[in-house]
Amino acid sequence: MHETARNQPIDRAPEFPEDLPLGTLEQELGTIDLGDVRLNRRSRRVLGKLGMKPSESIPTACGGWDETRAAYRLLDQDRVTAKRVLAPHVERTEERLRAHERVLCIQDTTELDYTTKKGRMNGLGPLNYESRWGLYLHPTLAVTPDRIPLGVLDTHTWARKPGRLGQDKAASRPLEEKESARWVEGFAQVNALAEALPDTRLTYIADREGDLYDLFVEAPCPDHGADWLVRGQYHERRLSDGRTLREALADAPGRTRQTGPSRRAAPQGGACDLEGPAPSRPSAQQGHCHRALGHGDRPSQQR
Repeated sequence: MHETARNQPIDRAPEFPEDLPLGTLEQELGTIDLGDVRLNRRSRRVLGKLGMKPSESIPTACGGWDETRAAYRLLDQDRVTAKRVLAPHVERTEERLRAHERVLCIQDTTELDYTTKKGRMNGLGPLNYESRWGLYLHPTLAVTPDRIPLGVLDTHTWARKPGRLGQDKAASRPLEEKESARWVEGFAQVNALAEALPDTRLTYIADREGDLYDLFVEAPCPDHGADWLVRGQYHERRLSDGRTLREALADAPGRTRQTGPSRRAAPQGGACDLEGPAPSRPSAQQGHCHRALGHGDRPSQQR
């Protein structure tokens, strides 16, 4: 079931410093605990081979039938779960966060398309169309403001049930039964981590799917919790003082102004204290993104 899409090159990729504190496989997964010494040992061996050739199939990466069979047997174990495999890496990632004053905790959802495996692979569900099948992966990636990745803090994977496409957005359904709960849970986890790391300022970042009333109201947001930056989706949503989100954005002074390429849909701001130098004068082809709302501003309940 291990198939990784080939990464596409990214323009202006950051230059990684030679002293980047990314650990070796042994450092990242050396303390893996699957409940059995033999499974622990086998997992490190299999993950080492897959890590050397991440874009290859399991048989190609393993290099032989005996190792391939051992890999499949490992993945077939009930004790081998994504949470357990990633647990030591998450611990190491949290350690790396302590060395930075500011860390961005970015959440987004991606599709794992296994349409060609439909009927031959268990546990799949429809994607954005009933004709496409696979899984959804929702990770939280920790990145420095200089775009240096520090590691994965959490992942959530699920498959949709056939015949229920679009039903997840029904307003009558409780939050815990909706896919959107992943954003609220992710925000809560980042807030909890911010409490445990008082010397590191965390900023939770979400795409427009994270523009949820439940996220701002139901997720815990302690005094020393994370800042947040959410791309707006419901621009006419009203705040407690009656203003729309657009009106509040227009009135907000904004401590940070970021210049980027202009799009048809103007960028929307989020609530986040980010200090930065003033940008150069923008050209006619550039748009702007300002700091918008404070922690005290709450949208009215319009779901």
